[in-house]
Order: sequence, then C-alpha cells, then structure tokens
Amino acid sequence: MKSDWTMAAFRAEGARAIKREVGKGRVICGLSGGVDSAVAAVLIHEAIGDQLTCVFVDHGLMRAGEGEQVVKLFRGQFNIPLIHVAAERDFLRALDGVSEPELKRKTIAGCSSRPSRRKRRRSPATAAARSSSSRKGRSTRT
Repeated sequence: MKSDWTMAAFRAEGARAIKREVGKGRVICGLSGGVDSAVAAVLIHEAIGDQLTCVFVDHGLMRAGEGEQVVKLFRGQFNIPLIHVAAERDFLRALDGVSEPELKRKTIAGCSSRPSRRKRRRSPATAAARSSSSRKGRSTRT
C-alpha cells in the first residue's frame, strides 16, 4: 500500500475548502493568544486573505508581555487584520475574590464573550457580512 499523503496537499485542500465555504463573505476569528487559535487564523488568512479579521481579547492573564507579542505578530509579521481588546481591568475585577477553580473558569468564559461581542458588532468585517448576507438572504456566521 502506497502512502501519498503530504502536509502540503492537506493544507492546500483545507485552503480550498475554506475558500468554498466563505465565498465572498467575511470571517471573524477569536484569538486566545495560544498556538491553536493562532495556527487556525494563519491558515484561514492564507486561504482568504483580508476577508479575515481576528479579535484578540487581552485578559491580562498571560505571561508578561505575551499580549503585546500577539498583537505585534499578527499586525506586523503576519499582516492579519486584528482588533485588540484590552480587557485586563474587567477580567481582574470579575476574578477578584474568586478562588474556586470551576467558578474561575465560568467567570473567565463569561468575561471573554462580552468584549468580543461588543467589538464584533462594531467591526468592519461584521458590517460587511451583515450587508452581504442581507442581500443574499443568508444568515451571518460570526
């Protein structure tokens, strides 16, 4: 049995699938600052270019300077449109006095979605997607 799978072919097929799915629409990608969301964003950007806008909610809980590194990397090196939400104060205020791990997890999850939703409503990507989807009669995927 011959193995003909390659990473390059897998990546190219993924890019084609993303282009087919997105069409002329726009995509918003939430960045956590971690490797998984960063790799996903770069691969999506390779497929659809500036149809992608990333949103990075900086919660202040990463290593010192990591939030700034994410912004510098995506805007400077990758040249990917990025909305940076500085939400450290909100996160730290919400977590003040919370010690139970499960409650911390839920608090962080709740805080993460609020600023992202606010920014998404104002983002050019969302406005373009709403405009495009209303003309096509399709729902907006954000």
